[in-house]
Amino acid sequence: MNETINKNALFYGSCFALITTAFSFSIRAGILPQLGNEFGLSAEQLGFINSMWFLGMPISMIIGGLVYHSFGPRNIMIVAFVTHTLGIILTIYAGGYTGLLLSTLLIGFGNGCTEAACNPMIADMYTGVRMNKMLNRFHMWFPGGIFLGALISKFMTDSGLSWQVQMWIIMVPTIIYAVMFLEKLFLVQKWKEQLLLLKTLRPC
Repeated sequence: MNETINKNALFYGSCFALITTAFSFSIRAGILPQLGNEFGLSAEQLGFINSMWFLGMPISMIIGGLVYHSFGPRNIMIVAFVTHTLGIILTIYAGGYTGLLLSTLLIGFGNGCTEAACNPMIADMYTGVRMNKMLNRFHMWFPGGIFLGALISKFMTDSGLSWQVQMWIIMVPTIIYAVMFLEKLFLVQKWKEQLLLLKTLRPC
């Protein structure tokens, strides 16, 4: 596989993973009033549910950062995909407060895995000014994704669409990044081979 194609697949896969993170933030925030009405939750309970997003993310970022070179970005992103998917599905089929707590924690964990894998991976693929440019481009997808997700949530809410349908929207970038990572790179090259390539790209 061509090295440039591999880089593009990794970079844009990382961007869609970051959009998943952004959507999970803005869309879940947008559906909180609907969750409160459906499950009879207080503002305090809704706030605590939302805080699980911020608990899972730093925990997985720390763990993922520590094991990045031994566990590999491939495996970290597999964990991200699994936890994102489980978190989204468990939210949709949650029966109440406890289910929402667990699902939000899982989504936060997936978001942290995304950060732990994608940031150093992009830094490994590029050098110098190019690396700074690509990292800046990568991080622009987060505020852009929050803005887009907020608009989507508002439009769907105003249109009378349920919060469950809005949660399914988060699966769209989740599936896209999984396909870009797994099909275009990680099933073609083993992680050890890719790590050797990334080491050759790293500046002295």
